[in-house]
Amino acid sequence: MTDNIEISPDWIELLDELNRDKGIVMVIGASDTGKSTLVNYLARELYNKGNKVCVIDGDVGQSIIGPPTTIGLAFIKTAIKDIHMIKPDFMFFVGSTSPVGHLLPTIVGMKKLAEKSIQNDTDITIVNTTGLVSGEIAWELKYQKINLITPRHVIAIQRHREVEHILKPFEGVPQLKIHRLVVNEKVKYKSQEQRRFYRERRFKEYFHSSKVKGISLNSIIFFKSISYFIRI
Repeated sequence: MTDNIEISPDWIELLDELNRDKGIVMVIGASDTGKSTLVNYLARELYNKGNKVCVIDGDVGQSIIGPPTTIGLAFIKTAIKDIHMIKPDFMFFVGSTSPVGHLLPTIVGMKKLAEKSIQNDTDITIVNTTGLVSGEIAWELKYQKINLITPRHVIAIQRHREVEHILKPFEGVPQLKIHRLVVNEKVKYKSQEQRRFYRERRFKEYFHSSKVKGISLNSIIFFKSISYFIRI
């Protein structure tokens, strides 16, 4: 079981294939399709199989690594049960809980963190994404992410065929494998109130031991862009 969801034979088959054919793995799907649960399962089991695993969390609204508004990267250094408990090794500040209106920093952040993963010679990098899959903005965001990061595997979790328009340009592309998974029937929808509560909890967890510090404005240079890279 993972988050009270029974592991399906499709997940086990996928795990075995990723263990054989390593590289960057991108997970896409609408909100409430079980992306984070799958990422948690794959990261844990692939590490247990002896792989050097990295997770990049690009879901700036419902972050599983680091606080919301950031893209987080964590190297799996020990056996894990819940990836939510892992502290990020690197973060990229996007400044919003939605990629809408922040497409460029979102894509730049994902690319920079993917490069960090490659520099550390990871066997498998698992990239989680937002649930934004409908409309022109969603298509542009996902297309550019895949095009720029060039994953070896794209895992599409869908209830019907809601992400097929994103997958279509990459059908038949050499060196890219597309895996389609059906949403587990036990995955539950979250209300906007539940999502807001989750973000508040993640912020509190991240800042619980923070301290107020005074910084002289004379030592700060301001830029129009508010996105920046953070080493933890």
